[in-house]
Amino acid sequence: MTPCKETTRSLDTHGYGKVWRNGKYKLHHRVVWELVKGPIPEGLCVLHKCDNRKCINPDHLIGESKQDNIHR
Repeated sequence: MTPCKETTRSLDTHGYGKVWRNGKYKLHHRVVWELVKGPIPEGLCVLHKCDNRKCINPDHLIGESKQDNIHR
C-alpha cells in the first residue's frame, strides 16, 4: 500500500482532519473523496483502509455502507 498522506489541517474531536468549505467545516477525507471520485452517494461511509483518521490519500479511502462500517 502507498504511504499515508496526513492532513496538516486542524482535527475534530474524533481525530479526523477538518477543512472549511462552502461556509462550514467538513471532514477532510470526505472532501478529498468528492474532489477525486465525485459526490458521495447517500448512505455511503468513506472509510480509511489504513485506519489512520488523519490520512487523506485517496488510494486509502473506500466507500462502504453504514451497515458494513458497523461490522468493521
